[in-house]
Amino acid sequence: MAIFGGFFNLAKLKIIIPTYNYLNGFSKSIKQFSKQVNYDKNEVQLIVSDDSTNNDIYNHYHAQKSNFKNLIYRRGPQLGAVSNWNSSLEKVSSEYTMFLHHDEHVQSEYFLKEILQVLTETNTDFLVLPLIKSTKGRFNRHYPIYLKWIYIRFPTLLFICNAFGSPSLVIIRTTLMEKFDSSLKWYVDVDWYFRHLVKKPRVTLLNDPNLTVVSDLDFTGTITNKLDLKNLVSDEQNYISLKYNLPQYLFGSFLKLIRLPVKFFQVFNV
Repeated sequence: MAIFGGFFNLAKLKIIIPTYNYLNGFSKSIKQFSKQVNYDKNEVQLIVSDDSTNNDIYNHYHAQKSNFKNLIYRRGPQLGAVSNWNSSLEKVSSEYTMFLHHDEHVQSEYFLKEILQVLTETNTDFLVLPLIKSTKGRFNRHYPIYLKWIYIRFPTLLFICNAFGSPSLVIIRTTLMEKFDSSLKWYVDVDWYFRHLVKKPRVTLLNDPNLTVVSDLDFTGTITNKLDLKNLVSDEQNYISLKYNLPQYLFGSFLKLIRLPVKFFQVFNV
């Protein structure tokens, strides 16, 4: 493992940016962070966790690092996406930790300023950010905030429908942070949320446009786009059912029944 730009010193918020062979997405993420204004640079650290097969990400980091006080590059072994995420958590010592995948970026130049303020004022354990999905030049918001509150109250529902989005949409108190289950791929994010939420953390849901994360759905190299779902989903449902002693009907007709109103909320943005 190689680390450039400093060590993982204590900060209020560490933002881990896992990258793999996607320079365009990484450069957009870094560009948005370079535009951030009016925030305490000592309170934030950006950690690029790169397991690419080429040096494109590192070369861009090297060209941009002089524009940042708080940008660190970490080159890890090519262990796969989930193992890269877990490996990047091992030396994090900040009060809060956030992931931001290379096909996502923050929307507002005030993101860091406002998120630091929210974390200080709420003293939350588990913070959920608003999500906008970008595809073919169109932008659509994800599930409404009141639906997310239901899923927080009944986290088992997350296995039926992921109302949060990717792990980039949550900021978690580092001392409570769980590692990802590397046995999972399709359900890896909701399993991660579930394990946090069953511990009854202090949860904060946000709907502020300045704290929105944008997910680029046009990028075809995501972990989910590369999966063969024919048998994977069924295998992982069986695994989850055994892991948490959940009834099999949760993934059967009950799943289809619950997804109908959820899909209505998403399509009509109500």
